[in-house]
Formats: sequence, C-alpha cells, structure tokens
Amino acid sequence: MQQMKRLWAILTSMKLGVVLLVLFTGVSMIGTFVPQESFAPEQAAQISPLWQTLGVTHLYSSVLYRIIVALVVINLLSCTIKRIPKIVQIYRHIPEHKTAAQIQGAAIRTKIELTQSPDDFQRKLVTKLDSKHYRHDFQETSKEILGWADKNRLGVWGSVLVHSSFIILVIGVVLGHWGFMGYFMSAEGTHLKMQDITLEKGTLQSDWEIEVHSAEEKFDAQGVRENWYTDMSISQGGKELVHKTVSVNSPLTYEGITFYQTFFEYGASFEATLRGEKTLFSLAEVGQSYFQATGTTLYLIIERLKMNDGHLTVDYQVLSPEREGPVQKGTIRQGEQISIQGVYDIVFTGPTNFTGLVVKKDPGVPLIWLGCGMLFLGLVLSFYLKPQTLWFALTTQGVRKGYRGSLVITLWSGGGSEHAQELLEEFKAEVEKEPKPRKIHGLLEEVEGFEG
Repeated sequence: MQQMKRLWAILTSMKLGVVLLVLFTGVSMIGTFVPQESFAPEQAAQISPLWQTLGVTHLYSSVLYRIIVALVVINLLSCTIKRIPKIVQIYRHIPEHKTAAQIQGAAIRTKIELTQSPDDFQRKLVTKLDSKHYRHDFQETSKEILGWADKNRLGVWGSVLVHSSFIILVIGVVLGHWGFMGYFMSAEGTHLKMQDITLEKGTLQSDWEIEVHSAEEKFDAQGVRENWYTDMSISQGGKELVHKTVSVNSPLTYEGITFYQTFFEYGASFEATLRGEKTLFSLAEVGQSYFQATGTTLYLIIERLKMNDGHLTVDYQVLSPEREGPVQKGTIRQGEQISIQGVYDIVFTGPTNFTGLVVKKDPGVPLIWLGCGMLFLGLVLSFYLKPQTLWFALTTQGVRKGYRGSLVITLWSGGGSEHAQELLEEFKAEVEKEPKPRKIHGLLEEVEGFEG
C-alpha cells in the first residue's frame, strides 16, 4: 500500500510533468527539423548513417518516443484524476457566512456608506446581484445583515478541460502515425487503382479503383478564377461506392479516407502506335507528366497548348537518358501524326484537363478537433469565468430602520488578490451608482429606488 502511494505521488508530480514535457518537446523538435523516413524517405536517406543507426530519422516510430508519449499521457491523466475530487468539492461548495469582524478584518475589502434605509439598500443590493447572475444568501441578526454571493463556479473546470485536452491531443497525434498521405495527378476520363497513388508517408492497403470523370477550372464574370472541380467516383469490384464533385474546400471523404482538390492543369490527349498496337495517353502541360513507350528509353513531354493560324497546337520534346538535351522537339497540330525517332507514331487527338488530389487518412483527426475544442473551452472558463465569492456585512448606527449605516464587502477571486481588488472596486461603483430620474408629463418618476 505504501509503495502504491509512492508510485501515485511520482505519477502526479509536477516535476515529472515538466521533465516529460521538455523531453517530448525536444524529441518532437528534432523530428521536425530532421527528415523522417515516414515523411521524406529520400531526404532521410541522405542523413549520416550514424544518425540513422541511432534512430534520429525514425523518431516517431521509435520505442523511446512512444515511452515518452505514454508517460506524458499517464502523468497528465494522473494529475487530472487527482484534481477532480477537489474540483467537484469546490463546485458543489456552498459558502458559509462570515462574521462582521471577519469581513471588516479582511485584507481585501471596501466600504459603502448607506444613503437609504438598510432594508431598501438590501433590496437594491439583491437586485444588483441578480442582474450580475450571482447566487446569494442573507441572514439577519439584531445588529447586522450578513450575506454571501458567488458566481462563475463553472470556471473551476477550466484546468481539468485544459489537462484533458492535452491528453486527447497527444493520443490524436500518435494515432495519426497509423494513417497515410499520398498524391496523384490524373487526366479526366482515366482510371487508376489506389495502389498507384504516390505515398509520402504511411502504407496503403486498398483495392478501390478511382475514376476521374471530368476536371474543370471555372471563372466568374470578371475572369477571376472561381474554383477547380473534379467529378470523381470510387468503386470496388465493379460496384460504385461513392460519387462526388470535389473542389477546393469541399473534399470527398469515404470510410475515413479523404480526397482534397489541390491542383489543376491543362494538357493534351494523344494516340500512340507502336508495332501495330494503339495506346491512348494524356500529358500535362510544362512537363508535369511524361509518356514512355513500352520497351523504349524515350520520354515525351509537352509545353503549353496554343493557337497557331486557327489551329490548336502544342510544343513537344523527346528526352533520353542516353543523351543530354532533347533528341527531338517540334510542334504538332491537333489531328496531325508524327513519328518519334522512327520508333513509334503519335497523333495529337485534342485538349484535356488534369487534376491533382491529395489522398489522406488520419485516424487522429477527430481527436485533434475534440482536443482543440476542449482546450479552447478550458481556456475560456479559466480566463473569463474566474470564480468569485463576495461576503457582506451590513451594519446600522442608531435605529434599525434608520438611514445611517455602512456596508463592508470582501471578495475572493480565482484570479488572485489584484484581480479581486479590481472586481471589488467595480462592484462597489455599480452598487453606489444612482439611476438618473426621468420626467414623464412633468412628473418625476422613481427609477430603481431613486428617491427625490
């Protein structure tokens, strides 16, 4: 039992929390600035073999990183659990009445001289407290009226929400490492398999097929680009699973995998004939894609499409690793057939459009959103709903129903002594403020206890 208490004391230690957060931040910074194999394998391969052996290029999947993350979560969770009973007690607590001596001897206090009867002043005070959404209670003695008022009790939950949000955010980040992110660029009217997507991180196991029905760039009446649109569908085993027109800020999400519109380009469609076999292919402008005929080392790319003498044309180049610079270049008109190095023929069949989409699956995203929401709410509660408790001692001089007396107020605030003093002075000013009278048909009307 004693060992469990010691272990609990260690797990809930603030010193341990600070050390773990420093380690977590340090390792994460290294992983941010040093290329990681899961995000940038080519750059990571260029890092010194020594650092690769030490695991610097795969920190996020290392045992050390997972241990640190686990300890951070355990520490935060333990601290949160430890705080909850006290928070519940504070939230449910009903303040006790203080004596006049206690209130008058408080370090933070203020005094108001009465200008009306104690009963009238008490009614005015209750009205003010109600308007400020205070919970309150008063009790009378033969010499004085004692009372308390409090509000913003929900503010005590702010720290719990903030601690809990960090736990959820860390778990969400860790879950994100089990996802993937990739990219593909495809011409309209083409099919591709999910396995053909170029992955930047993670692994992808799916037998889905993607069909790009159309890709379009739209402009408004002033000629300003409105958006890029891709009409696409996902199928499996010949059965269409989902069909949607994707645009920037309107992605397609299906079974946790999201397709984001990120790119658009114009291009050209061709028909190649090699040894009697015809192949249809498309190329994006300015060399953003290429065509390599089967069994050749010739790479065909195109530049911009343009109109020449009323004909749609496109400039092309043929590259080969066996020679520096283009081995063939020229201009081809729509419908024209040319030979590529005498190996195969191509025909420029017409213009087409290309779309570029990022494909991403991040199982931690829902938790990230939840954690961010809890963090925001926790900060709002902590900074804008600081708990406040006021204690009052309303005393009279002379006759109980007389017009002389004073009100002494002390205040406790979750924002500290300076904040408490500021709030106390603000409250005093509100209570002392007299409403302005208004005239109705020449008569002076009383407004909220105004006495003429």
